[in-house]
Amino acid sequence: RNNNQEVLDRGKLFKQLQEINPFLTNNVIDQVIEKLLDPHLENQQFLNYLRSGITIHTNGEHKIKEGIVAHTTGSGKSDTMVFLTKKLRQEYQQCTIIVITDRQELDLQLLDRFQDYEDVFFTPQEFIVITSIRDLRENLAKPNLGKIIFVLIQKFQIREFQALPTFSNSKGLFIFIDEYHRSQNLEIGEEDNLSWALEMRKTLPEAFLFGFTATPKEETYPNIIHSYSMDDALQDEVIVRIVYEIYQYLDLNKIKKNSFHLKSVLPSLQTKGEFFKKDYENFSLNNRLNSQKPKVMYIAQSIPAAREFYQYLSQDPQFQNNVCLITSAQEEKEEKDSIHQFKNTPEVNIAIVVDKLTTGFNLESLQRIYLDQKINSPHRLFQKISRVNRKHPHKDWGFVIDLADNKEVLEETLAKYVGKSGGIIKTDPPQLQPF
Repeated sequence: RNNNQEVLDRGKLFKQLQEINPFLTNNVIDQVIEKLLDPHLENQQFLNYLRSGITIHTNGEHKIKEGIVAHTTGSGKSDTMVFLTKKLRQEYQQCTIIVITDRQELDLQLLDRFQDYEDVFFTPQEFIVITSIRDLRENLAKPNLGKIIFVLIQKFQIREFQALPTFSNSKGLFIFIDEYHRSQNLEIGEEDNLSWALEMRKTLPEAFLFGFTATPKEETYPNIIHSYSMDDALQDEVIVRIVYEIYQYLDLNKIKKNSFHLKSVLPSLQTKGEFFKKDYENFSLNNRLNSQKPKVMYIAQSIPAAREFYQYLSQDPQFQNNVCLITSAQEEKEEKDSIHQFKNTPEVNIAIVVDKLTTGFNLESLQRIYLDQKINSPHRLFQKISRVNRKHPHKDWGFVIDLADNKEVLEETLAKYVGKSGGIIKTDPPQLQPF
């Protein structure tokens, strides 16, 4: 974008901000524009954040207690939460905002995003991070006026036969739940006789709840109060399209001859590893960002399979310093360190995962996913492959190499979540690979 275009955009954005939010001072508007006006964030997306906050918020006098914000993956739900928080705090002074996730990496990611707006919208003293059930219990006993509380939904559970105290704020109490579709099961579990979502509602009975998700289930959650589809995001140029290739690495003739011994015709660790190394090196030749090799993610079928693949690559001198393993079987510190390395260390550009980082994780420089895992539902496939649709300078596409033949689920995904814009482009399966 040239300088004249940037000046024009800045001027238009300044005027629109003043019209939409007269409470912002000129100095704050300047700071907001500085943070938001970059080559891959267009005016329309920013205005959508503010307008969505106004639209959602002005439903009236809490006639409904819960509503779904259905924004597609990669469209900036974290920023939407930030601007909605700002809007709510302007109109409900000293209200309390509680931000809830179900995974620690998402909790930290959201906290980081809110902290990006310190000294613009918030102060550090306004953030409270809940570290334990006891910590939650203690904070529920305090007024916490004007605070923004970050907590995992797993903390809402009864311990030692003591129910959590109820919490309310006459100034206003609002809950933001990220990845709402995943954590809001209100049925009592058979094993632990507990529903975290139900306990949360008992603890916060007067709250208005915003559920953020890219994959809503309308039959289960009918109160969709704001939508932003993949078509919308592509039109506003806030995400990139995904090219999806299905690689068949089974010899069908061998399968017929060995129908009772399918394991004998599946590719070995070495054949999969050799394919990955060759494909990654070829991809790296023409897909570098900032002169660095591309960031990619290998999604394995299981934790043992992920560990084996990590060990295999680690034995190769050309890859041993470039690969990290991130699974739920790791110690907390090891997992955090690996995620930090993958996000922030240019040399560490290959992450081997199973379920970690496959929902809600945001890394704009992630370009390619190797999907070596059978997926059983459209919303899970959509969430996983959408990790590569984030915008980044000089990144025109995201790529998925499907090594597990999820063709049927892909067709359901395209029908359910992808509109006319073609946000996911399926290519014809190549010839059987030389595995």
